[in-house]
Amino acid sequence: MLKIGFFQFEPRFGVVEENLERVVSGLHDVEADLVVLPELAFTGYLFENRRELLSLAEDPADSPTVERLRLLCHERDLFLVTGFAERQGEQVFNSALLIGPEGLVQTYRKLHLFNTEKEYFDPGDTPLEPVEVRDIMIGMMVCFDWAFPETARVLALKGADILCHPSNLVLPLCQQAMVTRCLENGVFAVTANRIGSDTRPRGSLRFTGQSQVVTPKGDILHRATADREELYLTEIEVNLARSKKMTEKNDLFEDRRPSFYTPLIDRKMGSLTWEMNPENVIRAYLSGLEEGDSSKILQLFAEDGVVASPLYGEAGASEFFPRLFRDTLESKISLQEIYHSSWAQHRFAAHFIYDWKLRDGTEVSFVCTDVFELDGNSGKIRKLSIIYDSRHTRSAFDGLKKEE
Repeated sequence: MLKIGFFQFEPRFGVVEENLERVVSGLHDVEADLVVLPELAFTGYLFENRRELLSLAEDPADSPTVERLRLLCHERDLFLVTGFAERQGEQVFNSALLIGPEGLVQTYRKLHLFNTEKEYFDPGDTPLEPVEVRDIMIGMMVCFDWAFPETARVLALKGADILCHPSNLVLPLCQQAMVTRCLENGVFAVTANRIGSDTRPRGSLRFTGQSQVVTPKGDILHRATADREELYLTEIEVNLARSKKMTEKNDLFEDRRPSFYTPLIDRKMGSLTWEMNPENVIRAYLSGLEEGDSSKILQLFAEDGVVASPLYGEAGASEFFPRLFRDTLESKISLQEIYHSSWAQHRFAAHFIYDWKLRDGTEVSFVCTDVFELDGNSGKIRKLSIIYDSRHTRSAFDGLKKEE
């Protein structure tokens, strides 16, 4: 069993040391494995401008605030996830820090900035990566990240058991949305919101409180009030987040159909067209190969291939490639162009150039036009490779298009 929870309180704007002491006092005798604090827990939220934010932000590597939290974690044998205004030179991020008895474990920088945050924070640039602590996988997200289901899904796909979610929520939407995030990903979530308000020259914001802990089945173990400070702790069975079964025959992850979700990585939403994505697919397809390893690439392309070349004439792949590899001294491959083919049928083509220097001094360039077909059910790519010399490449592709 693991004991986790949140500390909901009201930070006062701009008084970092006072807010820090409020946290240390609130957790001085806590017995837990993991506690989550709100977003921007020490600075407050409603900044006038970037200059004011920079004056309050700290570099975690040289931060009195982080050092005091480390001491607290050491004293209580505890891990904290806290919101933090992170300064790196002249950049400043709305971040979440994972801090333990030995110090800073991980930093996550908020990917989805909310409203006026865009005026003074730099957009986050850290990947969504869970980290292992005491045999559990912790994934961090910050406040408005809740509105983007991809955030929680990526963390869950990478193994997160618990989503730690520091927040300064002002809309009455997130708490229920996080129930759905837990259900659709089979994970726990701790949302730590703040209470009270920030009243500044530019206006006032009131925060909604109602911090909560939610189970992988969408059960709300506890939801705090909207206006009172609270430290809440509960024990959870982490293994509940490691089964993704919804029914005997349904698994949240195994039943996914990624080949139909491709618009998610295209800013242009609409029908299933991969306007920007064929190149991404090809590069992902080749990403497991070492750079410059043309032999492996050609072997992949030749699985179903027919080969013609000015070097050996027509030959089956099983004959052509061993001869070519035997005679090759140096080789390189470059992706030249993506051709849009019959993408409504999940097909596209790519134009590669292969340059060989053979052991007898002969230099040969081949152009390979590969037609890729994506299997919508399995997500696997099937390919048909035809290698020509450069004079015949375009006509070869035109012929393939007509055959479709």
